[in-house]
Amino acid sequence: MSIQTVCPLGAIGAISDNDCSGRLPQIVRLKFGKVDGVSYADETDGVGGILEGAAVAANLAASDDTKVQLAPINENFVIPSAEIVKDGGGDNTTAFGQSVPVGFGNITATGRWRDLKPEVAQELRESYNSQGAVFGNLGAYLIDEFGFIYGKQPAGAGNPVLPIPFNNFVITSDGSEGYNTSTFTPFEIELPIDWREDLVVVKPTTFDYRTIKNDFAG
Repeated sequence: MSIQTVCPLGAIGAISDNDCSGRLPQIVRLKFGKVDGVSYADETDGVGGILEGAAVAANLAASDDTKVQLAPINENFVIPSAEIVKDGGGDNTTAFGQSVPVGFGNITATGRWRDLKPEVAQELRESYNSQGAVFGNLGAYLIDEFGFIYGKQPAGAGNPVLPIPFNNFVITSDGSEGYNTSTFTPFEIELPIDWREDLVVVKPTTFDYRTIKNDFAG
């Protein structure tokens, strides 16, 4: 996605019919992996596919850059729309006083985990805060409330499914408000403006991404 002008402009692009819902349900779990290390062969349950139990188990058990890990179930995960960044508008800084769109603001998705064990919260902070601080290093597959998983498939159907890349994954300290309350561990992720482009959405039939653990054997 870009607002940069590409010359020559040529004809306007085609717009497909919006003949089915593109609604994004509640995201309840993240499946982390390195952007340059993890990929599934395709979107199916065939050999190496993202829906094949053996392929998922192999990535969970790996000790190299193909390793993935499933985070605990999260709550209150929100992905806001990016704000348009403009120069001028209604003043003398631009021709005719018109604003000039120059880019987009950051997309900071936020969420939280409820009542994590201290050692789990520590593991997440110690490993993933540092991994997520390196630009383009860490990504995630999103898992929704119905068990569908979302990944990037830039080459289209039948091609590799990759994690959605992000930056500045930060897990803060645990917070507690005492009597009759839960303990929350908040986190945030900065997503690129095109995070939803080339997205593929599929659901396994032989296992459930919402409930399997990191020792899943396929």
